[in-house]
Amino acid sequence: SFDAKSINSLSLYCRITTHVLDGDDLLVSRVERRTTLSYKNVKIDLWLADLTHTGQSIASDAIPAAIGMIAEAVNQGCPSVSEIRLFKFPDTLNKALLNRVPKIIGFSNYVWNFRLSQAFGKAIKKAYPNTTIIMGGPNFPSDSSEQEEFLLTNSWIDFYIEKEGETP
Repeated sequence: SFDAKSINSLSLYCRITTHVLDGDDLLVSRVERRTTLSYKNVKIDLWLADLTHTGQSIASDAIPAAIGMIAEAVNQGCPSVSEIRLFKFPDTLNKALLNRVPKIIGFSNYVWNFRLSQAFGKAIKKAYPNTTIIMGGPNFPSDSSEQEEFLLTNSWIDFYIEKEGETP
Protein backbone atom coordinates (compact mmCIF):
# COMPACT_ATOMS: atom_id res chain seq x y z
CA SER A 1 0.00 0.00 0.00
CA PHE A 2 0.96 3.62 -0.42
CA ASP A 3 2.49 5.49 2.52
CA ALA A 4 2.23 9.25 2.28
CA LYS A 5 3.11 10.06 5.89
CA SER A 6 6.85 10.53 5.39
CA ILE A 7 8.15 14.07 5.21
CA ASN A 8 10.03 15.18 2.10
CA SER A 9 9.90 11.73 0.58
CA LEU A 10 7.72 9.05 -0.92
CA SER A 11 8.15 5.72 0.81
CA LEU A 12 7.42 2.57 -1.15
CA TYR A 13 7.78 -1.12 -0.53
CA CYS A 14 9.43 -2.67 -3.54
CA ARG A 15 10.89 -5.91 -4.74
CA ILE A 16 14.35 -5.58 -6.24
CA THR A 17 15.56 -8.39 -8.42
CA THR A 18 19.22 -8.66 -9.33
CA HIS A 19 20.41 -10.72 -12.27
CA VAL A 20 23.99 -11.96 -12.22
CA LEU A 21 25.67 -14.00 -14.93
CA ASP A 22 27.89 -16.81 -13.65
CA GLY A 23 29.38 -18.34 -16.76
CA ASP A 24 26.37 -19.47 -18.76
CA ASP A 25 24.05 -19.57 -15.74
CA LEU A 26 21.76 -16.74 -14.75
CA LEU A 27 21.58 -16.36 -10.99
CA VAL A 28 18.60 -14.42 -9.71
CA SER A 29 18.43 -12.98 -6.23
CA ARG A 30 15.45 -11.14 -4.86
CA VAL A 31 15.53 -8.57 -2.10
CA GLU A 32 12.41 -7.04 -0.62
CA ARG A 33 12.76 -3.77 1.23
CA ARG A 34 11.20 -0.39 1.80
CA THR A 35 12.63 2.14 -0.60
CA THR A 36 12.41 5.88 -0.26
CA LEU A 37 12.43 8.33 -3.12
CA SER A 38 14.01 11.31 -1.41
CA TYR A 39 13.77 14.81 -2.79
CA LYS A 40 14.99 16.85 0.18
CA ASN A 41 14.97 20.59 -0.38
CA VAL A 42 13.60 20.05 -3.88
CA LYS A 43 10.03 20.76 -4.84
CA ILE A 44 8.73 17.98 -7.05
CA ASP A 45 5.73 17.67 -9.27
CA LEU A 46 3.69 14.50 -9.36
CA TRP A 47 1.36 13.55 -12.18
CA LEU A 48 -1.15 10.71 -11.82
CA ALA A 49 -2.86 9.19 -14.84
CA ASP A 50 -5.87 6.88 -14.95
CA LEU A 51 -6.17 6.89 -18.72
CA THR A 52 -9.22 5.90 -20.74
CA HIS A 53 -9.54 5.12 -24.43
CA THR A 54 -11.07 7.87 -26.56
CA GLY A 55 -10.73 6.51 -30.12
CA GLN A 56 -14.35 5.96 -31.18
CA SER A 57 -15.96 7.10 -27.95
CA ILE A 58 -14.93 7.66 -24.37
CA ALA A 59 -14.56 4.20 -22.83
CA SER A 60 -15.19 5.45 -19.30
CA ASP A 61 -16.45 8.83 -18.23
CA ALA A 62 -16.20 8.09 -14.51
CA ILE A 63 -14.12 10.39 -12.37
CA PRO A 64 -10.84 8.63 -11.43
CA ALA A 65 -11.51 8.43 -7.68
CA ALA A 66 -8.50 6.21 -6.90
CA ILE A 67 -5.89 8.67 -8.18
CA GLY A 68 -7.86 11.47 -6.52
CA MET A 69 -7.51 9.72 -3.15
CA ILE A 70 -3.80 9.11 -3.75
CA ALA A 71 -3.35 12.78 -4.67
CA GLU A 72 -5.10 13.85 -1.45
CA ALA A 73 -2.92 11.55 0.67
CA VAL A 74 0.24 12.90 -0.99
CA ASN A 75 -1.01 16.47 -0.62
CA GLN A 76 -1.46 15.96 3.14
CA GLY A 77 1.66 13.89 3.83
CA CYS A 78 4.41 15.00 1.44
CA PRO A 79 5.26 18.71 1.69
CA SER A 80 8.01 18.36 -0.92
CA VAL A 81 5.38 17.69 -3.61
CA SER A 82 4.60 21.16 -4.93
CA GLU A 83 2.11 20.25 -7.64
CA ILE A 84 -0.14 17.29 -8.32
CA ARG A 85 -1.93 16.93 -11.64
CA LEU A 86 -4.51 14.29 -12.55
CA PHE A 87 -5.04 12.98 -16.07
CA LYS A 88 -7.85 10.89 -17.53
CA PHE A 89 -7.65 11.63 -21.24
CA PRO A 90 -4.57 10.69 -23.32
CA ASP A 91 -4.71 13.89 -25.40
CA THR A 92 -4.59 16.04 -22.27
CA LEU A 93 -1.58 14.14 -20.93
CA ASN A 94 0.13 14.30 -24.30
CA LYS A 95 -0.33 18.10 -24.51
CA ALA A 96 0.97 18.53 -20.96
CA LEU A 97 4.06 16.43 -21.76
CA LEU A 98 4.85 18.72 -24.70
CA ASN A 99 5.29 21.61 -22.23
CA ARG A 100 7.19 19.81 -19.48
CA VAL A 101 7.80 16.45 -17.85
CA PRO A 102 7.21 15.74 -14.16
CA LYS A 103 9.80 14.26 -11.79
CA ILE A 104 7.33 11.47 -10.95
CA ILE A 105 4.41 10.10 -12.95
CA GLY A 106 2.09 7.37 -11.81
CA PHE A 107 -0.22 5.22 -13.94
CA SER A 108 -3.25 3.21 -12.84
CA ASN A 109 -3.13 -0.34 -14.16
CA TYR A 110 -6.39 -2.00 -15.06
CA VAL A 111 -7.14 -4.61 -17.73
CA TRP A 112 -8.76 -1.96 -19.92
CA ASN A 113 -5.98 0.65 -19.82
CA PHE A 114 -2.68 -1.21 -19.43
CA ARG A 115 -1.57 -0.92 -23.07
CA LEU A 116 -2.45 2.76 -23.16
CA SER A 117 -0.47 3.44 -19.96
CA GLN A 118 2.33 1.20 -21.25
CA ALA A 119 2.64 3.23 -24.46
CA PHE A 120 2.93 6.49 -22.51
CA GLY A 121 5.26 5.00 -19.90
CA LYS A 122 7.66 3.55 -22.46
CA ALA A 123 7.79 6.80 -24.42
CA ILE A 124 8.36 8.89 -21.28
CA LYS A 125 11.12 6.60 -19.98
CA LYS A 126 12.85 6.55 -23.38
CA ALA A 127 12.80 10.34 -23.80
CA TYR A 128 13.26 11.24 -20.11
CA PRO A 129 15.07 8.39 -18.31
CA ASN A 130 15.34 10.39 -15.05
CA THR A 131 11.56 10.59 -14.65
CA THR A 132 10.42 8.11 -12.01
CA ILE A 133 7.51 6.01 -13.26
CA ILE A 134 5.23 4.32 -10.76
CA MET A 135 2.44 1.98 -11.78
CA GLY A 136 -0.18 0.49 -9.54
CA GLY A 137 -3.48 -1.28 -9.52
CA PRO A 138 -5.16 -4.66 -9.60
CA ASN A 139 -3.94 -5.76 -13.05
CA PHE A 140 -0.79 -7.34 -11.63
CA PRO A 141 0.05 -11.05 -11.30
CA SER A 142 -0.37 -12.63 -7.87
CA ASP A 143 2.34 -15.27 -8.39
CA SER A 144 5.84 -13.95 -7.52
CA SER A 145 7.51 -15.50 -10.60
CA GLU A 146 4.85 -13.90 -12.84
CA GLN A 147 5.35 -10.58 -11.05
CA GLU A 148 9.07 -10.81 -11.75
CA GLU A 149 8.39 -11.58 -15.42
CA PHE A 150 5.94 -8.67 -15.65
CA LEU A 151 8.49 -6.22 -14.21
CA LEU A 152 11.31 -7.54 -16.40
CA THR A 153 9.11 -7.26 -19.49
CA ASN A 154 8.07 -3.74 -18.47
CA SER A 155 11.44 -2.38 -17.39
CA TRP A 156 10.21 1.18 -17.90
CA ILE A 157 8.33 0.82 -14.59
CA ASP A 158 10.52 1.97 -11.70
CA PHE A 159 8.09 0.98 -8.92
CA TYR A 160 4.88 -1.02 -8.80
CA ILE A 161 2.32 -0.56 -6.02
CA GLU A 162 0.19 -3.69 -5.75
CA LYS A 163 -3.60 -3.59 -5.49
CA GLU A 164 -5.19 -0.49 -3.94
CA GLY A 165 -2.58 2.24 -3.68
CA GLU A 166 -4.99 4.63 -2.01
CA THR A 167 -5.28 2.31 1.03
CA PRO A 168 -3.01 3.56 3.86
